[in-house]
Amino acid sequence: MKKLQQQQEQTIQELQTTTQELQEELDEAEKNHIKDTVENIKNVGELAETKRELKKSEAENKALKTSLQQADKDAKPKDQTVAYLKTLLSEKQMAEEAQHKKVLQELSKCEGLEKSLKDSNDELRQTKLQVEEIQNELDKRIQKKRRRWWKCCRE
Repeated sequence: MKKLQQQQEQTIQELQTTTQELQEELDEAEKNHIKDTVENIKNVGELAETKRELKKSEAENKALKTSLQQADKDAKPKDQTVAYLKTLLSEKQMAEEAQHKKVLQELSKCEGLEKSLKDSNDELRQTKLQVEEIQNELDKRIQKKRRRWWKCCRE
């Protein structure tokens, strides 16, 4: 009977160790998930800043365009000014296009990170469900072993 009790205690100990290891893995997965979420939030903030800069650039471009149109009206004596403003406008448009391309790249990157985060969330949920199933199974086994032990002790 002592041998049976020792086997049961050893089995219970092994089950508890397995449960603890699974819990540690789950905790690590949750930490990684939090880190990914923080990184995505930072990227979204950077993207918002880039969008603000792009809007500011577009407003400046519009002001330059308006100035250029006005200069074209007064162009007779101000040909040099018009040429200068056209050059500025051209440079500004190129810079704006480059910035717009950068914003699109950042947006694409964030969308990829969002999908990755969603996949990570799904994996974490799945892992949690598996851990819960294993813990429930282990609890059932422990209860079964205890009942057998009590039954043996009574006899």
